[in-house]
Amino acid sequence: MSSGLELILNASTGTPVGGVNTARVQNDVGDLCLWSSNFAGMRISAGTGNVAMTGTLSVAGQLTASNVSVLGTTEIINAYETHSSNVVINNYGTGPALAVMQTETTAQPVAAFYAGSNAALMVTSAGQVGIGKSTAAYALDVSGSVNATSIYTATGQGFKVAFGTASYTISGNIGTTSAPTCPTISFGYTFTSPPIVFCTPNSYGASTSFLTVNAMSGTAPTTTGFTPCIVNASSVTNPAGTFYFNWLALGI
Repeated sequence: MSSGLELILNASTGTPVGGVNTARVQNDVGDLCLWSSNFAGMRISAGTGNVAMTGTLSVAGQLTASNVSVLGTTEIINAYETHSSNVVINNYGTGPALAVMQTETTAQPVAAFYAGSNAALMVTSAGQVGIGKSTAAYALDVSGSVNATSIYTATGQGFKVAFGTASYTISGNIGTTSAPTCPTISFGYTFTSPPIVFCTPNSYGASTSFLTVNAMSGTAPTTTGFTPCIVNASSVTNPAGTFYFNWLALGI
């Protein structure tokens, strides 16, 4: 036993830090190292208590840690977690923050996310994505409504959709076949070329409930908007009130 090294094994005098009937190895002048066959397998740093291992740690029982940091490549993790707090991944590297490789040969899903018992997001082994459903039959299979500012075709060409509801206040004598001048409606963004525009009646104001709409058509639309045209086919030559309609523009 050299100077500066204290070894207490079930000693009758002196109480180790761990309590009675425990063993303590203490080094007061530096780090504590454990060697096996001339190989330093574990080092406990003096002052901090940090433990460094150069070999492989094999735990047959449960391993509990308040924080786990995995540096380098992780080959295999077999885990089934039923309860967890928030999981946050901070990526400081050059690759993806999360990479999942499915090597199962029975076509098991790559990933499955649930909100309670309801399926939220599913990625199949074929790369098909299901949203709001537990499976997917297409590259993107959505159960519910889809909201997008643009949709791209297989050739990479952007297919844009714009829609909205507009109104026009009718007043004055427009005749039985005349069309009042309506204000120009803006799409909200610019199409590459003039889109196709559809208009359908929505509702009428109280004072125009008698007005019969024969047709709605727009003047030649531009890439930024269009001017609707309301045609009066009723016998009333002087209708008044507010006319509402829906419009839809399709283009690229």
